[in-house]
Amino acid sequence: MFIRKKLVHSKRTGVSSAYYQLMESRNTEKGPRNTVLLHLGRLDITNEEQKILSTLIDRRVKGYTRDLRFSDQIEQLAGQIYMKFTHSLGTAEGDRRRQANALQEQRKA
Repeated sequence: MFIRKKLVHSKRTGVSSAYYQLMESRNTEKGPRNTVLLHLGRLDITNEEQKILSTLIDRRVKGYTRDLRFSDQIEQLAGQIYMKFTHSLGTAEGDRRRQANALQEQRKA
């Protein structure tokens, strides 16, 4: 899991905006493919905080314990994103993702 910064340039106003997405990379028969797991919107974080945030979210999703503490802002943001992500797993999109994961596991076997 990683967080991608996506720059969007408005032709009308000429202003560029940065939006963030929680991504997952999977290897397929046609090569690696990136999938958007969750749109995070605008975040006020640095590149280093972006890496820490994606690591914290990934560890929470996999059920690992927290070994290190980071700033309260990053910890709180990771918790909010984790809650959004787990909530999205209950939706139709989450159901499709689980089916795709099961199908991929069957192909490996």
